[in-house]
Amino acid sequence: MEALSRLGKDSRAIWVASIFITLLFIAIECAPIFVKLISTRSPYDYLLYDLEQDVEIPILEKTKIARMKLKRKLDFDKNTGEHRKTAAITAENEIADAILRQKVEELKKNPLPWDLSILRKGILGN
Repeated sequence: MEALSRLGKDSRAIWVASIFITLLFIAIECAPIFVKLISTRSPYDYLLYDLEQDVEIPILEKTKIARMKLKRKLDFDKNTGEHRKTAAITAENEIADAILRQKVEELKKNPLPWDLSILRKGILGN
């Protein structure tokens, strides 16, 4: 190739021959790939497919099992989170109700001193 490139500098015909020889080598190297691409499936292709399936199916099963475990865990976490939230709201409501009942009882026992003159001034505007 190096000799052809040196000769090609001096002669156009040798340069063209060099290009054709290079293209010939490329065509020879690529020919098996082109033949494989345009040919129909052979028994080898079927055997290769079977071997690939023997490897791929267990991997797909493991992936599916892992995905199902993750989904179950997420569903469990979601349901328990909702239950905890509901329980926390219920507990807060019960605490608030107890505090309000306690305040009402305290007010019943010790009512706030109201000055009726303040109320009359507010109502009558005096």
